[in-house]
Amino acid sequence: MIASSAGLAITSLGASGAVAAEKKHPITIAVTTDPALPLPNDNGAAYIAEIKKSVSAAAELWSDESDGNVEFSIEATRWVPGLGTCDGDRGHARSEVSKAVGFTGGPRKHLIVAVGNCTGGSATGSVTSGPDSGGAIYVPGLGSGGTYAHELGHNLGFGHAGVLVCPDGIVDGSLTADWGEKGSCKGSEYGDAWDVQGATRSWMFKPLSSPNRIRLGWLPADRYEVVKGAGVNQKVTIRSRDNESGLVAVQATDPTTGRTFYVELSQPVDRDKGIEDPDGRITEAEGAKLRRGYGVRILRYVGKGTSTMVVPTAAGSDGVRKLYWSAGETFETTEAGLRIEIVSNDGGQATLRIGTTADGEEPLRAPAPAVAGLDEDTPAHGDAGDPADTATADPAPAADAAAEKPTDTTTEASTPNLASSGTDLSIGVLGLVLVGAGAGAFMIGRSRLVRTRR
Repeated sequence: MIASSAGLAITSLGASGAVAAEKKHPITIAVTTDPALPLPNDNGAAYIAEIKKSVSAAAELWSDESDGNVEFSIEATRWVPGLGTCDGDRGHARSEVSKAVGFTGGPRKHLIVAVGNCTGGSATGSVTSGPDSGGAIYVPGLGSGGTYAHELGHNLGFGHAGVLVCPDGIVDGSLTADWGEKGSCKGSEYGDAWDVQGATRSWMFKPLSSPNRIRLGWLPADRYEVVKGAGVNQKVTIRSRDNESGLVAVQATDPTTGRTFYVELSQPVDRDKGIEDPDGRITEAEGAKLRRGYGVRILRYVGKGTSTMVVPTAAGSDGVRKLYWSAGETFETTEAGLRIEIVSNDGGQATLRIGTTADGEEPLRAPAPAVAGLDEDTPAHGDAGDPADTATADPAPAADAAAEKPTDTTTEASTPNLASSGTDLSIGVLGLVLVGAGAGAFMIGRSRLVRTRR
């Protein structure tokens, strides 16, 4: 499925003049083709219209999730046929397209290269040093709103949203050496399907989880509770994570290890509406059975501090772990330095009791900064077997499982006139040729009230 722009009001770029310069993120869309495949007979008009529609919908999501700190707008669209590739050297193709349209990378500048006549493949974005770095996206096909939202997230400096999978009897622990740690837990890199940086669903625009919003200051300080120190025994009530007022998250630190966890509540409202059936659905990752559903989410950072992982419950009598925590359940870190009890979850809010050990507090460890200049290819990924995901080009289950491990870091040759530093990360997409309407540079003007998240 392709994200629709129904209900969205399109306004001229001139109307965005009041947006502060540091919040503007202009996008150049370059639509090309693979010369080995037939050309469209309309000079790419249908391709361009559909891509603009999807990118504009993705721009609306990031305006909301950043609390207005990131305002993507389409500055230019160019038709440069015959320079792309569906499955060949995309680095070379990206360079050729960049030169053809005269794109020069820089702060907050973004290039989207879409190869319109491909039938699908893995899109890539670059994990940069932060939201102001700019970057490039390569999409073999037309992509979708969900795909562009995910890849623009990489350009803003975010990694992937995954799931922590520990051995039986362990809920929280260190990851294996593959992830740069010395523990026994594994990570399903794209497994958090409730985060825009997790496995994509082409038709859905999912929120950005609380850790990244807190880290970048996109969630104001009065919207989340900070719990740290020894001997804490505190009750906190949070509202659904996409709520526009009140407390929506907790940042709690285990004083024995300095590891920080984030707690939020997912309910079937706002952008969380329709993500899952109320009773959940069982998926598999890294040999574990996992049930999705609405409830309290507990997350932590991994890697360079740009990727998150949701922490599931221990396995029940049926061998299934839940990706959400319910009333009456208690999360406890392996070292027992932090306990989070879900006292209640009703009426659109959850009450938590958070306690820390009485042992001496260690310094709070902030997430490590992202490392720019690394290029790391990961295979196509998705959520194989999900009937809601039939529009994504998901690999076979075996290939999907293999894709969930980080690959070795390699260095990619620099691309002329292109901000190419960063980590190339992939997401499965399907190129569908749909005729859309509209032309010229435009950005989203929301028909609903602008959300301030305060």
